Amino acid sequence: MDFAKSGLGYCDVEVGTGVQPKRGELINIHYTARFPDGTVFDSSYKRGRPLTMRIGAGKILRGLQQGIGGGGGVTPMVVGGKRKLMIPPILAYGPEPAGCFSGDCNIPGNSTILYDILLVGIYKWRNRMLSGFRCARRCRGQAICTNSIIDYDMRSM
Repeated sequence: MDFAKSGLGYCDVEVGTGVQPKRGELINIHYTARFPDGTVFDSSYKRGRPLTMRIGAGKILRGLQQGIGGGGGVTPMVVGGKRKLMIPPILAYGPEPAGCFSGDCNIPGNSTILYDILLVGIYKWRNRMLSGFRCARRCRGQAICTNSIIDYDMRSM
């Protein structure tokens, strides 16, 4: 495993053959998140679908941003790539517990988190305007559209 100056540990298991996501694009990743003792606390595989997130928008853990999007000596991932990350607390959730539901937190403060990442593809959302329908309102940050099509752009995966 290599380490960036930030403390992020990273190791390419398989370098992808697709394109590199651009800053601000939505990407789809499959991942497994665990503690250093091997305990898995989250996995997109268990849910049966990849996680969609925006790269470079400051909405994800700094360690994931650097580990996927690159920077600070870390090369960006490309579609189809698999990478292991070791994210120190300062690039993860810091001193505060996280993943709290009804008072129970499944990520203790100051936790180092290990991720296995697969960059599945670039998420492309197209809205076909049929019969004058439009994306008229938003619900929880998502556009509510009639006659919309969601697809994946695997871009040479």
